[in-house]
Amino acid sequence: MRPFFMTFLLLFSHAAFSIDWGVKGQVSGWITNNFADMNNTQIGLRYIPEASLSQDLSDKSLIDAELSLNTFSSYDFKTKSGESNLATYRVWLRYSASQFEARIGLQQIKFAPAMILRPLMWFDQLDPRDPLQLTNGVTGALLRYYFLNNANVWLWGLMSNGERKGLEIMPTVDNSFEYGGRFQYPLGTGEIALTYHHRQADPNPLLKGWLTVTLDPLPENRYALDGKWDIGIGLWFESALIHKDIDYYPANYQKYLTIGADYTFGLGNGVHVLGEHLFMNVAKDWHETNGRTEFTAILADYSVTLWDVLMGIVYYNWETNESYQFLTWRRTFDNWSFNVALYWNPETPSMAGLSPSETNTFGLGKGFQFMVIYNH
Repeated sequence: MRPFFMTFLLLFSHAAFSIDWGVKGQVSGWITNNFADMNNTQIGLRYIPEASLSQDLSDKSLIDAELSLNTFSSYDFKTKSGESNLATYRVWLRYSASQFEARIGLQQIKFAPAMILRPLMWFDQLDPRDPLQLTNGVTGALLRYYFLNNANVWLWGLMSNGERKGLEIMPTVDNSFEYGGRFQYPLGTGEIALTYHHRQADPNPLLKGWLTVTLDPLPENRYALDGKWDIGIGLWFESALIHKDIDYYPANYQKYLTIGADYTFGLGNGVHVLGEHLFMNVAKDWHETNGRTEFTAILADYSVTLWDVLMGIVYYNWETNESYQFLTWRRTFDNWSFNVALYWNPETPSMAGLSPSETNTFGLGKGFQFMVIYNH
């Protein structure tokens, strides 16, 4: 990342007198407790400083950049252990014109309409229950072109760091190149989109301790179709087919389909309700349906006052008949936000492969979290 940062400085140094720049940051502190064991308490403090620069090139084009860090420290009273870390959160450089955008560096890439049960959670770990909406970035280049009829095409190339991203069970081979693209086209009152991605999956971390030999990378291709429309209520679907090309792997094909809808009811200040249902199965051949699992998620939020919002989310696993319940109250002022959350989850994970933050956002069992956020 150091060569990119030096390029970032050189590009702007010659015109520093006309650069628009800014510095801001976010401080958050939290305490999480499990009701079943009062010693099972975690506290933490996080700071995300962000610096941004922008330089107009013409009336219709500009170059801008962002650099932010993620520094945090936490302590677990049950294990009497702490954790601290300082890492780069975002560092990217972007060129924008009226119909074109190119961005390179450590960035967030997110697309498709599903909000909770997301088959296309390929490059992020966003959780609707997380008040900070934190997610690891991906390192690479993203190109986007916008046609005059609102159609648009995305192309990306990423460099893997050997870590899992999104809902991946296997990480991508370290220092390997992955690539893909997306085409969105307006259709009626909404749009429809096709997406493709290719990578080399590494099965060895998943099988560590089981095999004494090193397995070759697994070529993986992802294909997706999604769409969203507004017909008085919001309607959308999101589907994905993932294929790993290997003979010994028992689940060569992973198939996902989410159907969702939302509507705001005219009760009080307006009750917004969103629901999604996910069909998920794995099989040796694409036409088979062997290990089928279904999930339903319902989210409802209500603005009690201009400063207070209540939100609740329920996840239900139809295979295990287990549910995840989450309720939060948020009060927001100019720079401050206070969040109180209650959660009631199964004692053992049942959303494996569906939610990357199942065990680390709020934990298993029953408990609460209190978080204070300050933005400057």
